[in-house]
Amino acid sequence: MNAQVAGYEVDFLWPERRLVVETDGISAHLTTTAFEEDRRRDAALQIADYRVARFTWRQVVHDANHVSTTLRTLAA
Repeated sequence: MNAQVAGYEVDFLWPERRLVVETDGISAHLTTTAFEEDRRRDAALQIADYRVARFTWRQVVHDANHVSTTLRTLAA
């Protein structure tokens, strides 16, 4: 959790899979500035050859099966 990748602090990192997972709560990611910065970060991470998956707080809490299935597939 909270690892440094390409100059950014990311929520979760699987370095051997080059996979970054970000969890986006509405309070921190709903502003225009945050929305723009998230896209800038995603592009920089992709340029650094990392795949980026984003999940909302609601998805993590209320749709954990989808999140875990997606993570297993991405990490395979």
